[in-house]
Amino acid sequence: MSAPLPRAASKQSDRATATARSAVSASRANVLLAAVLLAVLVAYSNHFNNGFHFDDFHTITENPWIRNIRNIPRFFADATTMSTVPLNRAYRPLVTASLAIDYWLGGGYKPLFFHISTFIWFLAQLALIFFLFRALLDSARPDPANTYIALFATALYGLHPAIAETVNYVVQRADLYSTLGVVAGLLIYVVRPALRRYGLYLIPVALALLSKPPALVFPIILFLYVFLFEGEPHRGRLGAALKASIPSIIVTAALMILQYAMTPSTYAGGASSAYQYRITQPFVALHYFAEFFLPLWLSVDTDRQAFHSVWSPGAVLGFAFVVGIIAAAVWLTRRRETRPIAFGIYWFILALLPNFAVSTGRGRKRSPHVFSVHRTGAERSLVSRIAAAAPHTPFAAR
Repeated sequence: MSAPLPRAASKQSDRATATARSAVSASRANVLLAAVLLAVLVAYSNHFNNGFHFDDFHTITENPWIRNIRNIPRFFADATTMSTVPLNRAYRPLVTASLAIDYWLGGGYKPLFFHISTFIWFLAQLALIFFLFRALLDSARPDPANTYIALFATALYGLHPAIAETVNYVVQRADLYSTLGVVAGLLIYVVRPALRRYGLYLIPVALALLSKPPALVFPIILFLYVFLFEGEPHRGRLGAALKASIPSIIVTAALMILQYAMTPSTYAGGASSAYQYRITQPFVALHYFAEFFLPLWLSVDTDRQAFHSVWSPGAVLGFAFVVGIIAAAVWLTRRRETRPIAFGIYWFILALLPNFAVSTGRGRKRSPHVFSVHRTGAERSLVSRIAAAAPHTPFAAR
């Protein structure tokens, strides 16, 4: 019989075994993630030669500024280069720069190059979403099954029919960039705590804000993460969560001031009444929530009419839904095991907040309304909402 190993040697052997098992598990997860990305590629394989649509015309095919890659620095100093239509000239320099690069790479208006560009970042977003989902689930309850739940959630997001509009609609890559930046910023913060002092997690958030304003909700998302997962939620945690959010608040505020200053006075939304628009948004939230589970009423342009009164049946139903879902999130916050579900609900609601800042953009000599929009509900807006909801449905089922 062989002599027993010394205690120190036995512990070293156990650590080596655990490391080997972890490496095998990580390798398996990466292979499965690659399989998910491949499945998404197959699902979208027939979209690469799709043409340009709707807003693509005045921002891409009719826009002379993107035809010269040397104009990229100007995109960050002059928002009128975004579109040939004054009412649609928003400050989204990163999006316009990406379009100029695609035009340069393709040697003209070749949709294939624009779609490849969007799709590469879509796949990158899916990969980051997987790692973020898994990290959040592990924060609540470490379990080998979390890898598979995160993979399923990533596939659910990547293959969800509602995402197809954003992936196909070239200029609406702005929604994809914005969500990608928020996800990347939060992932860096979560999995690399040692880098927090350097503020590196704020870089993707800043890039997201240069793509589309909805990324401004990042400080609140970060606040909720720290409050829910880095210790038990109580009054003392509020201070720690607020302190952790301060750098992102400063960066977000600075970039929103820049956004306000750079947006041309001609920019305006199509909402005839900001009040009617706002009281309709809770019902739109209900619609988005239903579309996540039953995507049967998807439309590029819904032409949904705003409610005229807060007492309209649809408005009442919408507000009841919002109150109910927030109450559910508060209740789910009580147990650590269910906090990822609560976090997803909070994120879903937060992704709707920029819509409530809408204004008509009319009636003043200079009124660059950053959040002016043209429709009471657009399916491309589901990108950030589904990113919030996707991981928590399978987790709840567990």
